[in-house]
Amino acid sequence: MKIDSQGEQWRSWILENLGRYCLPSAILADMTRDGWDVSDAISAIDEGLALLGRSCDWHIDLPSPATSAGSFLLLRPRLQMLSGVLNRQECSDLIELALGRDRVPAEVLGGDDSRPVQHEGRSNSTIFFAPRENPLIAQIEDRLSEITHWPVSHAEGIQIQFYAEGQRYSPHYDWFDPTAPGGAGALSQAGQRLATTIIALQQAHSGGATRFPGLGSSEALRLSPRIGSALCVVTDSEINYFDANAWTGSDCSADSRGCILWTHHDDPSLELSSRRE
Repeated sequence: MKIDSQGEQWRSWILENLGRYCLPSAILADMTRDGWDVSDAISAIDEGLALLGRSCDWHIDLPSPATSAGSFLLLRPRLQMLSGVLNRQECSDLIELALGRDRVPAEVLGGDDSRPVQHEGRSNSTIFFAPRENPLIAQIEDRLSEITHWPVSHAEGIQIQFYAEGQRYSPHYDWFDPTAPGGAGALSQAGQRLATTIIALQQAHSGGATRFPGLGSSEALRLSPRIGSALCVVTDSEINYFDANAWTGSDCSADSRGCILWTHHDDPSLELSSRRE
């Protein structure tokens, strides 16, 4: 059993903390900080719960994107490049559709009441689409659901992000921190954000990459999908267990456009779908 794999002291510690009804996610964080493999630690916690006669429903099994659709795969954090999600005509049609409505300044979660606010670290603009708003949006949602193995009902509405020259989005986490201002309120509406899918709609002349400051040796890992391809980032390896390396930012670029889809643990409300950052 995995609970016995690191010796009697670890077994006793796991059972003692579970017996005190400490959160399994907090126990997992402590174990991984002390060198446990994530999957082994989860198994050990599950075994401890079973020994105590308690349910093991504290975590969820996250789906993996179809491996046939991607060429780049990193397991922790889980990153996958998904090729050919949209064709060039679909990219052009989506941009044209977005240009037909007003852009709003992009916002971040920051208010105590969980409402988004403008922030100096994010200077681009956003256009929102409601879920299933029109046939093209519904078609894209269905395709992403098929590729990522995530139900359409658990996604926010598609957003189009516009970056003009000199605009940026400073490094940030896409998941909601329950201890940060507004984090608990956001979680109560739709559950945790578990994945981000970014589709490149227009190639930037310069910049335009999504970078991961926590990855790479001397410089941040930078990924730039081709037009119509996507980057899928699973930001939560288990419920309430967050990988600090899933920390992203967008480079300054010239006239860059991308499509964003955020996927949740729960079914987002219409309010959240229509206004989230």
